[in-house]
Amino acid sequence: MIGGASATSPLFLGGWLRADAKYFGPFGVVLALLSWAFILVTLSMVCAIFSPVWSEWRAAEKRRPAELASAASRPAADQAGP
Repeated sequence: MIGGASATSPLFLGGWLRADAKYFGPFGVVLALLSWAFILVTLSMVCAIFSPVWSEWRAAEKRRPAELASAASRPAADQAGP
């Protein structure tokens, strides 16, 4: 994640810094850097939360065909609920 941010920061950060410095001076530069930091923190949190959820979902999807096959092989009396 940080590697991708380092690779893409020259594409975004330079323009933001120049524009914000032109319009707001030193405060604009600080604001642009804080905005970039906020974006990085948000992306890090999304990745940290999404990764375990994705892993759990994939594991459930891999178990699903086996569960369907075992349900299909049971007799109809076993499948009926109370």
